[in-house]
Amino acid sequence: MQKVKKIEENWKDKTQNTILIGDFNMNPFDPGMVCTRSFNSVCSLDIAKKMRCRKIKDSGEIFTYFYNPSWKIYADAGNHDVHGTYYYDRCKSGQFHWNNLDQALLRPSILESYNHRFEVLYDTLNFDLRKENNGVSDHYPIMLEILEKRRNNDE
Repeated sequence: MQKVKKIEENWKDKTQNTILIGDFNMNPFDPGMVCTRSFNSVCSLDIAKKMRCRKIKDSGEIFTYFYNPSWKIYADAGNHDVHGTYYYDRCKSGQFHWNNLDQALLRPSILESYNHRFEVLYDTLNFDLRKENNGVSDHYPIMLEILEKRRNNDE
């Protein structure tokens, strides 16, 4: 996260329009995703927009939020039995079968001008990735679609 912060500060306009996408090897609720000194991501778009930053009292450091739309995959009942990007069928007690290791993090400032859609892809061009032993990948791919909002306030 320190490298991301440094890139944002050194960019010509000190941008806050950062998007991070990838396999984080963590679930959205893991400390590395939600702790202030890590990615500082939240599941609520409202919180991400309202609370632009967290300030740590002792050090005076300011940490801006990321919005993490990956959380919604756990609750999306209409996702055809796909509730994450990675399924582990040999989990022990206290572990999860479905994990969302592949995620997208967006700075809330982006969402002032753009709408987004995040989803886990499991079936494309009549190729069903849910079938066992498909040999393609052990993770389902993700898609983040960013669309510019219309000027007349239509979203």
